[in-house]
Amino acid sequence: MQMKSSFSVNVSLEEEGAEQVFKPQEVEVERIKTSAKDRPPTKFGITNGGKHQKSHSVAWSFFIDVVEKQAGSLADVLQYFYQSIAKVFYADELREGESASTVKNKNGQYVKTDYAYQMLINEMQHYNLQQLLTDSYTISQWNEILSHIVQTYVRAHQAARMASFNKKAKGRGEASALGKLNRVESILNDEETLDKLGEIVELFERVSIEEEMDTDPDEEAEEVQAEPEEDPSEDEAEELSEEDLNKLPPLDKAKHHIIAAAKKLIDFSAQSQKPDDLGNSLYLFREQLYKGFPTLAGQMGEQIMEALLKDDARKTAYEEAKQRFQSPTLADEMDAKIESIPRYVPAKNETTFTVNVALRSGGEQDISADKLKVTGIQASDNDRPPTKFGYEQGNPGKQRSHTVAWSLTMSALKSAKGTYAQVYEKFYWKVADIYEQDSDGNQYARDVIQKSGVAEWKSPEEILKTPRPVSEWHSLLTTLIQTYVEAHQASQMASYSAEPKSNGEPEALKQLAKWEADLKADPHKPATPIQIQSLASHARKLLDIPLQARLELHADNLKWAANTWYSHLEEAYPNVVARFGDAIKATVT
Repeated sequence: MQMKSSFSVNVSLEEEGAEQVFKPQEVEVERIKTSAKDRPPTKFGITNGGKHQKSHSVAWSFFIDVVEKQAGSLADVLQYFYQSIAKVFYADELREGESASTVKNKNGQYVKTDYAYQMLINEMQHYNLQQLLTDSYTISQWNEILSHIVQTYVRAHQAARMASFNKKAKGRGEASALGKLNRVESILNDEETLDKLGEIVELFERVSIEEEMDTDPDEEAEEVQAEPEEDPSEDEAEELSEEDLNKLPPLDKAKHHIIAAAKKLIDFSAQSQKPDDLGNSLYLFREQLYKGFPTLAGQMGEQIMEALLKDDARKTAYEEAKQRFQSPTLADEMDAKIESIPRYVPAKNETTFTVNVALRSGGEQDISADKLKVTGIQASDNDRPPTKFGYEQGNPGKQRSHTVAWSLTMSALKSAKGTYAQVYEKFYWKVADIYEQDSDGNQYARDVIQKSGVAEWKSPEEILKTPRPVSEWHSLLTTLIQTYVEAHQASQMASYSAEPKSNGEPEALKQLAKWEADLKADPHKPATPIQIQSLASHARKLLDIPLQARLELHADNLKWAANTWYSHLEEAYPNVVARFGDAIKATVT
């Protein structure tokens, strides 16, 4: 069964020797992929580890869809994201009379009043737009720059005041509406006008299970506050009855459906939103509408905005935001301002939100693999690909319990560094091992490997001996690693049917990381028998094969899980395993 995964991995490469550099005008952005289900904190999550998103003003699914659609000239893409960052920067400046401290609002939520603003002072210190547009870098360096700028934009937008409000998050049909508008965009790109009305009307009137069940488990899991029932919004009250809708001429009917779908991508039920937050949201929604659906917006964008701005308060707020953001040099103004502001240390905001970009240039020369080093791998800890239970039930969120802790798998993955050949061969043989061993049950892991194309790749020796452009080397390794993670997750050995629960993994990882750092500094650091036993016990918490797992899984899969656990420990904590490996092995009977 084919199932889309938003899991994203980004590989950092470093070129040795004569480096080939390019100006951004010479580089094309082919693809941007994000770990879309690993949402950075909103303003409500800054002080509690990002757990509470609350409601988004502009639907997250729409926002991230627009981010991932950006492609073309690197210079143009850089300017788009840089200008977008500048708008978040100025939207999140402190208002007159506000302090920069964390405040508790009337609903009991802690909100950092200018967190996105301060984040951007830190993250954008390294950059200057005009300099970026004239500088020359290698493809690998451009990859790092663009990935970081996109990640910074997403993080800052999420944390901005305008992006969220204090209301329980719930599905409003956003995913279905987004899918239908994307389909309309596709139809218009083929037909160029709204003449193909029958297909558009049918698209919107087709009964959709997705629309009826359009909820987001990440949002539904948030803590719920008791709220009074709300009156239907003005937008909901404008919906026509089926009888009245059927009386409309075909063109008007199609336009009505399109406007109704667009309204689902922005939420006005935030009674507590301040006027400038409301205006900023409306203005940026319009920008995203034109970026996300350029053909559709070219024909109907102003009609959609007119429908959204019927309320006088909204229109006034929108016009004020338009004045705020209309300067064509907004990004340059931000650069100048940031240069004059000292760096600020904000509240801790840990995120593993990952951005992978694919770049290429027609002028790239082929280089050999031995000229490349892998200096780092970034991946999302929270955007997990489906396990076998997700494939069986058609729901990627159905993870169930892992035999080998997901957190250990990610720690091992991110520890992979060295020559390109070393890292490539490591993951190639990991994928080959999964393909060979996943011979029990429904073989979802094999399906993942086959559909990725990796199953048809030549041997590492053949791949690595052929010089290629850096962009192709990057694409090969990214695809290989992503395939490995998705296949590992889908394998028979990776999970069993118990409900997930904590086995003390965070503390186990903390202790292993501490001992790894200590032993790296002093391989002969003394350790008492009690300390060794404690450390081995922590390592064992990262392997979960209780009676239920032993009853469900074949003996070969249990052995496979135990071997995977130990190899992950060797990769993530090599000094710990070299010193205490026997004690760790002894915990598995």
